[in-house]
Amino acid sequence: MANILITGATSGIGRQTALELAALGHHIGVHGRSADKAKAVAGEIEQAGGQATVFLADLMSLEQVSALAADVVERWSRLDVLLNNAGLIQTETVLTEDGHESTWGVNHLAHFLLTQLLLPRLTESGGRVVCVASDAHYGASVPFSDLDGEGSYAGWKRYQQSKLMNVLFAAEFARRHPEVEVVSLHPGFVASNFGMNTGWMSWIMRLTRLVQLSVDDGAKTSVFCATTPTVRSGAYYAKSCEKTPSKQARSEHDAKRLWELSQASVAAWLP
Repeated sequence: MANILITGATSGIGRQTALELAALGHHIGVHGRSADKAKAVAGEIEQAGGQATVFLADLMSLEQVSALAADVVERWSRLDVLLNNAGLIQTETVLTEDGHESTWGVNHLAHFLLTQLLLPRLTESGGRVVCVASDAHYGASVPFSDLDGEGSYAGWKRYQQSKLMNVLFAAEFARRHPEVEVVSLHPGFVASNFGMNTGWMSWIMRLTRLVQLSVDDGAKTSVFCATTPTVRSGAYYAKSCEKTPSKQARSEHDAKRLWELSQASVAAWLP
């Protein structure tokens, strides 16, 4: 049995991934912003005979991310898998508590910090980090000169950029920390509530329901990457197979630059 922490485990792919991994016998850390929603998922797991622990934090706050990591370390003596699943998409600029544009702040920076803070626990167990990215990263580039979207803003474009950051982060983390395995993945175009409160995107989601995957299918690659005995650290996966990411996602120069900028942005919360 592995201890697996899943961010954003209260709905959509995250919830389904939590239920499936629990059914395989793993102890699930159910992370969410809402205590009621997190407890409800934990209750589902326990009613089915599984084990779950609730962890609460709003990823819009790096202080809460830091507190989340401390809570995990205090309550769990072992962490085998960190599944960075939580994400959002916005239609207009929304700032985090720390003043960062929220798409890069939540989808990338919060998980960058959480992974760094939990690295000692992961190293002790020879653990694994799984980053839920997206094929949306194809065609995107990192806006190094405008990470907080002050110059211009387009919600879908920012989401694409954040998913590229997820892939770059996983690859760079693998290069810097060979003591743990790190992969990123594309879950598929999934019929969930993701993006349903984002204006024009919600219409696209409704119009394309017939071609979207079920959340059960959308969780498959996350479950695969969390549990398969061997993965290639730094690689990108889709449909439970390794896939070549975009040219931009394979840039070691961009991955290193993103790492350094991210490190500077979260420095106040690092030991």
